[in-house]
Amino acid sequence: MDDETFKKELLTKLDRIQSLLSYLCGAAKASEERAQAALRVPEKQETRLPADGRSLLQDEMQDDYHQALQKWHSTRQG
Repeated sequence: MDDETFKKELLTKLDRIQSLLSYLCGAAKASEERAQAALRVPEKQETRLPADGRSLLQDEMQDDYHQALQKWHSTRQG
């Protein structure tokens, strides 16, 4: 095989590799976008945070704790 033929074949193979890599990068990006979209929580299901930064569940748990503590104190005293 002469040098020119070798160079042409090498360039052809490099072009194929470049095309394949471009395709794979595009496919990987699309796959990543689909995965990220699947992991996103829709807005209506997002946890809303009060102004002080605590979650509503944490506020509810604190309220339940305080109510239980008050009930315990009242039964202990009465």
